Amino acid sequence: MGIHLPLIGDGKLIDRHSVLALADSSGIDIVGAASTTFQREDLAQGFEPHACFYVQDASRIRGHKQIDLRVDPPPELVIEIDISHASLNKFPIFAGLRISEVWRYHNQTLNILRLAGETYLPRESSDVFPAASGEDLTRLIADSQKMKRTEWIGSVREWALTLKKKA
Repeated sequence: MGIHLPLIGDGKLIDRHSVLALADSSGIDIVGAASTTFQREDLAQGFEPHACFYVQDASRIRGHKQIDLRVDPPPELVIEIDISHASLNKFPIFAGLRISEVWRYHNQTLNILRLAGETYLPRESSDVFPAASGEDLTRLIADSQKMKRTEWIGSVREWALTLKKKA
C-alpha cells in the first residue's frame, strides 16, 4: 500500500511515487514508510504523517514490516499537507523524535523546515534533496494541477536530473 497525499486543487494526486521519482532521478536511495502511525511511549504522543521517508537510514529500514521508534530511527523527511487541518501542533512531536526535515504545504506554498535545536526553521533548500528549493517544489505542485500525471512525473524526473547536474 502506498502513501497517498490528499487531493490538491483540481484533484491531481501528489503521492509517494512522485517523491520516489525525484529520488531515483537524483540518484538518492530512499525508503518511504507507508501509512505509518509513529508513536514513542516516552513522548506520550504520536503522529501519522501524510508521507515520510528515510534517506540516510534507508538501508536500516528497508524490509521492515514495522517501525519501532524505541530501536529504529525516525524518518528524516516528513511531508505535511495542510488543507483542512493545521499540522503546526505536530511540530513539537517531530522535534521530540528528532525528525530533521519537514516539508509543509500550506496556502499553495511548500515550505522546507529544518530542525535546529528544538524548533524548525525555514530553509531555502532541502538537505534531503540538495538544490531542491521550496519555490521549485511549489512550482512542481502547481504544475501537477495542469498536466497529465504521466507528463508531470516526466517533468519531475527532468527537473531532478538538472538538480543532479548542479550538485
